[in-house]
This record gives sequence, structure tokens and C-alpha cells, in this order.
Amino acid sequence: MLRISNKITLNNNSKISYDGEGYALYTLNGGKIDMTGSNLKLSGKAVGFSVDGSTGSYVSGVTFGTGSTVDILSDDVILMGVRNPLSLNLK
Repeated sequence: MLRISNKITLNNNSKISYDGEGYALYTLNGGKIDMTGSNLKLSGKAVGFSVDGSTGSYVSGVTFGTGSTVDILSDDVILMGVRNPLSLNLK
């Protein structure tokens, strides 16, 4: 797990692979991870990243910009964990 409390920039063809349980990318206290143009490879029981809806819109400390890709290599992978969902009614 890559845990950041400030800022890290992983762009322009960076590659992150995570095979395990828990979050691959996680920020605390306003930390930021920029994955623009990079690849995240998830396997095992990994969770890619989280979003939080407690402010009335979904916010994440992780940015996936132009050219970002995610490869999911296991049926047990969860791409995005949602905290404080804005709605539990899915249509």
C-alpha cells in the first residue's frame, strides 16, 4: 500500500502493481496522488482507491487523468471503495 499524507506525482508512464488485501493507493489529511498517464495493476483482494461523499460530492485524493489505465487481474479486486455514499439507491 502506498500511503501519502502530502503529495506524490506518479505520472508519465509510471507503473504501480499491488497484489494483496487493502488499498493500493490511499491518502490521509488532504494528501494527493497524481496517476495521470500511469498504470495501476491490481490483483489478489486489492482495493484500488477510495472516494468519500461526506462533503456532498465525491472526493478522492487520487487523480486519474488522461492516459491513466487500470488493469484488474483478479475477480476479488475492488476498483473503488466508497465511504459516506450520497445515496444507497442505485438505478
